[in-house]
Amino acid sequence: MKGKQLRELFNHVSFAILFSILLSLLFFVFPSTTQEGNSQENSPKSYTILNDENITHVLNENTKTIEYSSTDTSAVINAALEALPDYGGKICIKAGNYSLLSTIILNKPCILEGEGSGCSYPAEGITQLNFGNTTGVKITSSGVRISHLQLRGCGDTAVACYGIHLDASSNILNQNLNVEDVMIVDTYYAIYGTGAHDIWDLYLCDVYINYCNQGIRIDKTTGAVQLQTNHVIITHAKSDAVYLTRVDAVILESIYFVEPSGNGIVIASFGSYPLMIRNCQIDECHENGILLQFENPSSLWLTITDTQIKAYKSAIYMQNAQDVIISNCNIAASQLSTSNQTIIYVENGYRIQINNCLIKNLSQQTRNCMELKDSNYCHICNCQLDHSVGKAENVDFAIKETGTNSNNNQIVNNICVGVSNGPAYTYGTNSINKDNI
Repeated sequence: MKGKQLRELFNHVSFAILFSILLSLLFFVFPSTTQEGNSQENSPKSYTILNDENITHVLNENTKTIEYSSTDTSAVINAALEALPDYGGKICIKAGNYSLLSTIILNKPCILEGEGSGCSYPAEGITQLNFGNTTGVKITSSGVRISHLQLRGCGDTAVACYGIHLDASSNILNQNLNVEDVMIVDTYYAIYGTGAHDIWDLYLCDVYINYCNQGIRIDKTTGAVQLQTNHVIITHAKSDAVYLTRVDAVILESIYFVEPSGNGIVIASFGSYPLMIRNCQIDECHENGILLQFENPSSLWLTITDTQIKAYKSAIYMQNAQDVIISNCNIAASQLSTSNQTIIYVENGYRIQINNCLIKNLSQQTRNCMELKDSNYCHICNCQLDHSVGKAENVDFAIKETGTNSNNNQIVNNICVGVSNGPAYTYGTNSINKDNI
């Protein structure tokens, strides 16, 4: 009797184990719809924007359903952005020509991406967003990337027409702001930064700015700006190509400026970290190539290197600037210039170093090559200053101290061509003028 009970107990236990194993296998192979729903709900969301003649649609890539449609593309894109979770997601805009009736507002971390190369011609196979006298895209959040888009405004005289507006009025835009493979055309400001808070880690790469009033303008009275560029082209700006205030650790690298009607680069105020301009070509500026003009003495920790500058007025104009190094640059007055302004002009400068540069007057205007006015502790060495192309009448020295307070400057080992009276002139009692030919 006991043996029979044991066998029955064993059979029951074996059946229970086998049933549990079978249930586990079924659960693994065919997960419940509830779990699928939760998995889908928790997965990162992404939306695709597509055009069907005059109607723009939002396609939810998770559910493959159309969630919203409108004749206003900006309303459609903003609806998709609103549907993203707080941690963000991706909006992909299919190739086509879209009209914006209002501003696209990126108020959470996200990727806004088009198709094709934003910097390419012709317009087929790319995503083009057209807008009137308003902002195309406004960024009010960190963690935003914009890529593969063409943004076209209504003209460089439409004063409210901005390509991309970095609005730091409410939040600190402090990380991961990327603009890549984007063209901005026919706007008042192509990229415009404002607001009381910081704008940090802004990276511009493969950006083409064409026929805008100003290319990059950061206009702030408080907060700091950290910016880096790589392979940026700014052509035919109606005024200054780049205008920066409150800069803090800025690297302007690999920018090609084509004939701005104003200045090439203007730095109007500064923060506390080093600044760098390198590997740029600033060509045919109608005003100054680089303008550093401050009301009070300002220590910039600025390096300008491996850069070519050609301007109608001064190639480099500095007033109240301190701690600047300029090296390995080709610097010239343009052939088209009608100005007599000095090619490199330093007024109230302090600790300015200029070395290993070629400085040429290519115009037919009489002008000085380099002037240190009321400046101290400046060092000019190993440069070649060439006046042989342009006129040199009444130019007595290629490099000279002017004003009444220049002193403690060193001008050594420079070659000066085309100036009859002498290579350099100093009057400061502690200035050094030697080995210049």
